[in-house]
Amino acid sequence: MATLTDELSAVNTMLSSISETPVNTLLNTNNVVDVSIAIKLLARTSRAFQAKGWHFNTEYDYPITPDVDGYINLPATTLSVDTESINHGQMDVVQRGMRLYDRKARSYNLDQTVKVSITLLLDFSELPEIAKQYIEIRATRLFQQKMLGSTTLDSFTAEEERDAWVQAMNEEGITADHNIFDNVGLASAIMR
Repeated sequence: MATLTDELSAVNTMLSSISETPVNTLLNTNNVVDVSIAIKLLARTSRAFQAKGWHFNTEYDYPITPDVDGYINLPATTLSVDTESINHGQMDVVQRGMRLYDRKARSYNLDQTVKVSITLLLDFSELPEIAKQYIEIRATRLFQQKMLGSTTLDSFTAEEERDAWVQAMNEEGITADHNIFDNVGLASAIMR
Protein backbone atom coordinates (compact mmCIF):
# COMPACT_ATOMS: atom_id res chain seq x y z
CA MET A 1 0.00 0.00 0.00
CA ALA A 2 1.34 3.43 -0.97
CA THR A 3 1.80 6.02 1.75
CA LEU A 4 2.16 9.78 1.68
CA THR A 5 5.60 11.35 1.71
CA ASP A 6 6.96 12.20 5.14
CA GLU A 7 10.32 13.55 6.29
CA LEU A 8 11.69 10.10 7.05
CA SER A 9 10.87 8.73 3.59
CA ALA A 10 12.29 11.89 1.96
CA VAL A 11 15.56 11.56 3.91
CA ASN A 12 15.75 7.86 3.03
CA THR A 13 15.25 8.71 -0.66
CA MET A 14 18.10 11.19 -0.36
CA LEU A 15 20.31 8.57 1.32
CA SER A 16 19.50 5.97 -1.32
CA SER A 17 20.63 8.39 -4.04
CA ILE A 18 24.18 7.97 -2.72
CA SER A 19 23.75 4.25 -1.93
CA GLU A 20 23.53 4.79 1.84
CA THR A 21 21.48 2.58 4.14
CA PRO A 22 18.05 3.94 5.11
CA VAL A 23 17.36 4.93 8.71
CA ASN A 24 14.38 4.03 10.89
CA THR A 25 14.13 7.37 12.68
CA LEU A 26 15.26 10.97 12.37
CA LEU A 27 15.77 11.27 16.11
CA ASN A 28 19.30 11.25 17.54
CA THR A 29 20.99 11.24 14.15
CA ASN A 30 23.48 14.02 14.93
CA ASN A 31 26.39 11.57 14.86
CA VAL A 32 25.48 10.23 11.42
CA VAL A 33 26.91 12.87 9.10
CA ASP A 34 25.05 11.91 5.90
CA VAL A 35 21.70 11.80 7.71
CA SER A 36 22.34 15.12 9.44
CA ILE A 37 23.27 16.76 6.13
CA ALA A 38 20.17 15.28 4.46
CA ILE A 39 17.84 16.58 7.20
CA LYS A 40 19.31 20.08 7.01
CA LEU A 41 19.20 20.13 3.21
CA LEU A 42 15.59 18.93 3.19
CA ALA A 43 14.63 21.73 5.60
CA ARG A 44 16.50 24.34 3.57
CA THR A 45 14.91 23.13 0.32
CA SER A 46 11.46 23.23 1.91
CA ARG A 47 12.03 26.76 3.19
CA ALA A 48 13.23 27.98 -0.23
CA PHE A 49 10.26 26.36 -2.00
CA GLN A 50 7.73 27.77 0.47
CA ALA A 51 9.29 31.25 0.39
CA LYS A 52 7.96 31.65 -3.14
CA GLY A 53 4.50 31.98 -1.59
CA TRP A 54 1.95 29.38 -2.59
CA HIS A 55 -1.81 29.22 -2.19
CA PHE A 56 -1.40 26.68 0.63
CA ASN A 57 0.95 28.81 2.78
CA THR A 58 -0.18 32.36 2.13
CA GLU A 59 -2.90 34.13 4.11
CA TYR A 60 -4.61 37.28 2.85
CA ASP A 61 -6.27 40.00 4.96
CA TYR A 62 -4.49 38.46 7.95
CA PRO A 63 -5.01 40.79 10.91
CA ILE A 64 -2.06 41.37 13.23
CA THR A 65 -2.69 43.25 16.44
CA PRO A 66 -0.14 45.28 18.42
CA ASP A 67 1.00 43.88 21.76
CA VAL A 68 0.60 45.84 25.01
CA ASP A 69 3.67 47.92 24.13
CA GLY A 70 2.29 48.83 20.68
CA TYR A 71 4.63 46.56 18.70
CA ILE A 72 3.37 44.23 16.01
CA ASN A 73 5.39 41.04 16.31
CA LEU A 74 5.15 38.65 13.40
CA PRO A 75 4.67 34.90 13.81
CA ALA A 76 7.99 33.05 14.14
CA THR A 77 7.27 31.17 10.91
CA THR A 78 6.89 34.32 8.76
CA LEU A 79 8.70 34.01 5.44
CA SER A 80 7.39 37.24 3.95
CA VAL A 81 4.76 39.84 4.66
CA ASP A 82 3.12 42.55 2.60
CA THR A 83 0.74 45.06 4.12
CA GLU A 84 -2.68 45.47 2.60
CA SER A 85 -3.98 48.93 1.77
CA ILE A 86 -4.30 50.49 5.21
CA ASN A 87 -5.23 53.96 6.40
CA HIS A 88 -5.32 55.22 2.81
CA GLY A 89 -1.56 55.86 2.70
CA GLN A 90 -1.19 57.32 6.18
CA MET A 91 1.19 54.50 7.10
CA ASP A 92 4.08 52.89 5.22
CA VAL A 93 4.52 49.59 7.04
CA VAL A 94 7.32 47.12 6.24
CA GLN A 95 8.85 44.09 7.90
CA ARG A 96 12.03 44.63 9.88
CA GLY A 97 13.27 41.54 11.62
CA MET A 98 10.21 39.90 13.10
CA ARG A 99 8.29 43.15 13.65
CA LEU A 100 6.39 45.61 11.53
CA TYR A 101 7.87 49.08 11.20
CA ASP A 102 6.13 52.27 10.04
CA ARG A 103 8.58 54.08 7.75
CA LYS A 104 6.51 57.27 7.68
CA ALA A 105 6.44 57.57 11.47
CA ARG A 106 9.93 56.02 11.77
CA SER A 107 8.62 53.83 14.53
CA TYR A 108 7.95 50.23 15.48
CA ASN A 109 5.14 51.50 17.68
CA LEU A 110 1.84 50.99 15.87
CA ASP A 111 -1.45 51.73 17.52
CA GLN A 112 -3.81 49.67 15.38
CA THR A 113 -4.39 46.27 13.90
CA VAL A 114 -2.76 45.91 10.49
CA LYS A 115 -3.99 43.56 7.75
CA VAL A 116 -1.30 41.80 5.78
CA SER A 117 -0.70 39.15 3.19
CA ILE A 118 1.63 36.76 4.96
CA THR A 119 3.54 33.73 3.74
CA LEU A 120 4.21 31.21 6.48
CA LEU A 121 6.73 28.38 6.73
CA LEU A 122 4.72 25.21 7.27
CA ASP A 123 6.00 22.02 8.83
CA PHE A 124 6.78 19.35 6.23
CA SER A 125 3.85 17.26 7.50
CA GLU A 126 1.42 20.14 6.77
CA LEU A 127 2.41 20.50 3.11
CA PRO A 128 0.28 19.18 0.26
CA GLU A 129 1.64 15.96 -1.22
CA ILE A 130 2.61 17.62 -4.51
CA ALA A 131 4.82 20.10 -2.61
CA LYS A 132 6.42 17.31 -0.56
CA GLN A 133 7.23 15.40 -3.73
CA TYR A 134 8.89 18.39 -5.39
CA ILE A 135 10.88 19.21 -2.26
CA GLU A 136 11.99 15.57 -1.91
CA ILE A 137 13.14 15.37 -5.53
CA ARG A 138 14.96 18.71 -5.46
CA ALA A 139 16.59 17.97 -2.11
CA THR A 140 17.65 14.53 -3.40
CA ARG A 141 19.27 16.07 -6.47
CA LEU A 142 21.07 18.70 -4.39
CA PHE A 143 22.16 16.09 -1.83
CA GLN A 144 23.49 13.72 -4.47
CA GLN A 145 25.26 16.62 -6.16
CA LYS A 146 26.84 17.71 -2.87
CA MET A 147 27.87 14.24 -1.73
CA LEU A 148 28.88 12.56 -5.03
CA GLY A 149 28.87 15.20 -7.74
CA SER A 150 27.77 12.73 -10.43
CA THR A 151 26.66 14.54 -13.61
CA THR A 152 24.95 11.38 -14.89
CA LEU A 153 22.72 11.04 -11.83
CA ASP A 154 22.23 14.81 -11.74
CA SER A 155 20.77 14.95 -15.27
CA PHE A 156 18.34 12.14 -14.43
CA THR A 157 17.04 13.81 -11.28
CA ALA A 158 17.03 17.28 -12.91
CA GLU A 159 14.44 15.94 -15.35
CA GLU A 160 12.39 14.53 -12.47
CA GLU A 161 12.68 17.88 -10.71
CA ARG A 162 11.36 19.75 -13.77
CA ASP A 163 8.40 17.36 -13.99
CA ALA A 164 7.65 17.79 -10.28
CA TRP A 165 7.85 21.60 -10.65
CA VAL A 166 5.34 21.52 -13.51
CA GLN A 167 3.00 19.37 -11.41
CA ALA A 168 3.34 21.78 -8.46
CA MET A 169 2.57 24.76 -10.70
CA ASN A 170 -0.44 22.98 -12.19
CA GLU A 171 -1.74 22.17 -8.72
CA GLU A 172 -1.21 25.80 -7.70
CA GLY A 173 -3.26 26.96 -10.68
CA ILE A 174 -6.08 24.58 -9.80
CA THR A 175 -6.25 25.20 -6.05
CA ALA A 176 -5.70 28.96 -6.22
CA ASP A 177 -8.35 29.36 -8.93
CA HIS A 178 -6.12 31.69 -10.94
CA ASN A 179 -7.45 33.15 -14.15
CA ILE A 180 -6.14 35.65 -16.68
CA PHE A 181 -7.85 38.50 -14.86
CA ASP A 182 -5.54 37.93 -11.84
CA ASN A 183 -2.75 39.39 -13.96
CA VAL A 184 -3.23 43.17 -14.12
CA GLY A 185 -1.34 43.50 -17.39
CA LEU A 186 -3.34 40.80 -19.15
CA ALA A 187 -6.65 41.97 -17.72
CA SER A 188 -6.09 45.59 -18.86
CA ALA A 189 -5.05 44.44 -22.36
CA ILE A 190 -8.19 42.30 -22.68
CA MET A 191 -10.48 45.04 -21.36
CA ARG A 192 -9.34 47.59 -24.00
